Amino acid sequence: MKRRILPIVLAFLFIINLSALAALAYNRWFSSPASPPQETPVTLEALQEPIGLDQRQLQQMKGLRGALEDEIASILVQIQQNRQALILEMQKSEPDLAAVDKTIDEIALLQSQIEKTTVRSLMRDKELMTPSQQTRYFSMFEEHVRGMGRGQGRRVRGKRGRGWQRNQ
Repeated sequence: MKRRILPIVLAFLFIINLSALAALAYNRWFSSPASPPQETPVTLEALQEPIGLDQRQLQQMKGLRGALEDEIASILVQIQQNRQALILEMQKSEPDLAAVDKTIDEIALLQSQIEKTTVRSLMRDKELMTPSQQTRYFSMFEEHVRGMGRGQGRRVRGKRGRGWQRNQ
């Protein structure tokens, strides 16, 4: 009796594993890719119609946005320099953990600076809008921020697997 059960159990497990592999292969190569999440507009021109901005508001916001982008670009350069220093320190045969921690803290401070700068820019944008425009603006912003927490990161469409790299 025991001799009959073992081959039956092994055959059953083999069939289950084969089915699982077939399902994985089908999902990997034959199923259609999931539709990308609905993207919210991020350019000012794309915001103009949904929010109802007039040309004067759009031009004022463009001026503010240009200054914001320059400031953030400068901070991103500093972050990249710190990350490079961090990598160099970690590659040493005996890395200085205090230096590693200090560099990580500097990167966190710079990232915090980007957040603060961005929020201040949003608040300046808000001053240019009517109350109903503000409501639509922050509703769209909230949707955009919520979508960022779903692993979307900075992924560029068509470049799967490179989401951790900066868009170029």
